[in-house]
Amino acid sequence: MSKPRYNWWSFALAIIRDYPQRCKDLKELHQQEMIADNNRTPGGGGASRITEGVAMRQLPPQEQREYDAVHKALQRTAGMKSAKARLDIVKLTMWRGYTIPGAAMIVHETEQTTRRFRWQFIMLVGCTYGFITETEYLAAVKRDFGNEKKRNSKAKKM
Repeated sequence: MSKPRYNWWSFALAIIRDYPQRCKDLKELHQQEMIADNNRTPGGGGASRITEGVAMRQLPPQEQREYDAVHKALQRTAGMKSAKARLDIVKLTMWRGYTIPGAAMIVHETEQTTRRFRWQFIMLVGCTYGFITETEYLAAVKRDFGNEKKRNSKAKKM
C-alpha cells in the first residue's frame, strides 16, 4: 500500500526549502545598528530606542509561522534516535541539492532509510505547521514503521 498524498505536501517542501533564507532574514532583523545619536533632546534615549527597535522587529506573520514550524521540527528531530543522520539528510536533500542516493552515501544509510527519514521530517513539519494533528503524525510514522518491518522480513526470506 502506498503512502497517502497530501495537498499540503508541496507547501511543506517549499517552507522547508525556504528555511535558510528565513533564518538569514530573522538574523538581519535582530542585528543591532550602531548609529550615532545626534538628537540632543533630553530624554531621547537614543541607544535604548535602537535596542527596543531590534527586539520588536519580526518577520511578517506568515513567514514567522513557516520559520517556527520548520524550527520546531528540527528541534524535535534533534531529540530522535539517529538524530545526526536525520538532520544531515534534511540538510543535504533540502538545502544543498543532493539526491536521496547521494545523501544516503554521505550519511552511510540505505536509500530506503534516507527516504524514510526525509519523509518523516516532512510529515513532522506538516504536524508543527498544523496541517495534521500530532495523533495523525504518530499514526503515519507507526504505520510506516510497520511497513518497514514487513519489507525487511520479505527481503530476508529472499
